[in-house]
Amino acid sequence: MNHFAIIRLGKDTVPEIKTLDSHRKSPAEPIAFTIRCSQVPSEAEAGDFAFFCLGSDNNKGIPTPWSRGLRALGKITEKKGGPNYNDEWQVSVEVRVILPESVSQKALLAKAPTAYYWCSDIPVLGVDTHSNQTVQIIRDREPNQDVKALLHALTCVFPQFEPETIGAYPELKSYFDYRPANPRLALTEGKAEERKKEARIGDNIIFFGPPGTGKSHAADAMAGNSLDTIRVLFHPEYTYSDFIGLYKPVVGSDPASTVEGFDGGKRAKPICYFDFVPGPLLLALARAFQNPSEHVFLIIDEINRGDCAAIFGDIFQLLDRSVDGASRYGISMRQEIAAWFKKQKVHWDRGGEEKLRFPGNFTIIATMNTSDQSLLPMDSAFKRRWQWKSCNLDFGPVLKFLENRIPVLDDGKKKWNWIKLVERINSAITKFHLEDKQIGPWFMSPDEESANIDRDAFGNKCLYYLWHDVFKDDQDSENSPFKATKPEIRTFQELQQRFGIEGLGGIFKSELLEGAQIDSSKEPAVAAEPQT
Repeated sequence: MNHFAIIRLGKDTVPEIKTLDSHRKSPAEPIAFTIRCSQVPSEAEAGDFAFFCLGSDNNKGIPTPWSRGLRALGKITEKKGGPNYNDEWQVSVEVRVILPESVSQKALLAKAPTAYYWCSDIPVLGVDTHSNQTVQIIRDREPNQDVKALLHALTCVFPQFEPETIGAYPELKSYFDYRPANPRLALTEGKAEERKKEARIGDNIIFFGPPGTGKSHAADAMAGNSLDTIRVLFHPEYTYSDFIGLYKPVVGSDPASTVEGFDGGKRAKPICYFDFVPGPLLLALARAFQNPSEHVFLIIDEINRGDCAAIFGDIFQLLDRSVDGASRYGISMRQEIAAWFKKQKVHWDRGGEEKLRFPGNFTIIATMNTSDQSLLPMDSAFKRRWQWKSCNLDFGPVLKFLENRIPVLDDGKKKWNWIKLVERINSAITKFHLEDKQIGPWFMSPDEESANIDRDAFGNKCLYYLWHDVFKDDQDSENSPFKATKPEIRTFQELQQRFGIEGLGGIFKSELLEGAQIDSSKEPAVAAEPQT
């Protein structure tokens, strides 16, 4: 397996820096040059990929005619010299992909902050950039030196980077099939590999609960920071063909003919034709069949927003699992699906019976918001084939995320303990027999630095939910948390206006707010222990 390296060009390679800096797009022919330096890692060898960073020409921080940062991608073609680490070496390289301008740490943080987290220890570009060696190896097995995350981040900065890279190096195509995981999961749910063990045998799992209980986080946590994860969102217009795959018009090109583009440049003539385009289920199954030692996950968000019976169709039969996680029963393959599997060199007929079955290393994880008023019903036979996991109203992960600080809502008049306030509101909701409409701990996410709940967001998001979705036409009932004092609050606009002037005390009943106010003279900054 080839390594990836970072090559920092500096004072000894000024001509090469100027050559790369003169290009604003990838060259038609590769640019080749040789770097003379010492301290070349023993792992670096011909055939390795290399990212090229433009540095200083004097090591003293004096401004240069070029912008510093990552500028190109290429390969090491030859390495000779040594034999010792500190001896003189000659590293020959070729560059096939050049970015329009240098990419700095700030650019990566601005365009792709989550992806940058996962590549933030890569030499030169990372947080720790103390080493000054010209050639440094990227330790891709380290959690924060993920090459795929760096490629994803560069594509976020310059979208043309992906097609240009795949055109120059087709073997890197799979590296762009990447979705950065939320780093916060590492704080709230534990190590990724430990989480993956929960679903090491194929299963069908639905996380359900009120809004804000962390259903999507739970699904991500179970899949872990795995590249073998495909995500899809169900909705009322989603169909079986979208889920499985279908023939539809696609655009290719005729390399033998050229046309003039909008920018005046010549390009291959586009051709529209029909082809079979796989859906997320087939893409996930192909990965599972091709990588039997890896666990593959298909995450379905908002599964009850779509017509499950129609979307799954005959795939419904495959949801019945044996003890090894594989489908208990098989289904006959559609001809176009079998042809696509064959084209992808996917060995799907493990039993030689020409029947499709889910393999044991394939898990479907779904999320379901039980309070959604636009949901579509699921029949009992469909429900029976899933493992159901309730996401409870647990504020422990929130406190852990805030390093055990109490989240606070400042309404402009008083400060309120957000956890106690939500518990009081949920108590009123359950009295109204609306358990599935309670407010979850992540319904309003506190600011990570200040631990504050945004006042405007509360006034627009939380109050809207309580007024229009939870209590609807019963805002003046005895179980409602809203005040019935004069002047009456008759509309949501009046509710917001009263909140803006008087704070929570102007809109909620006093018994609901009892015990939730923070004494400013004894304001708690840290919880004594995680609460639920």
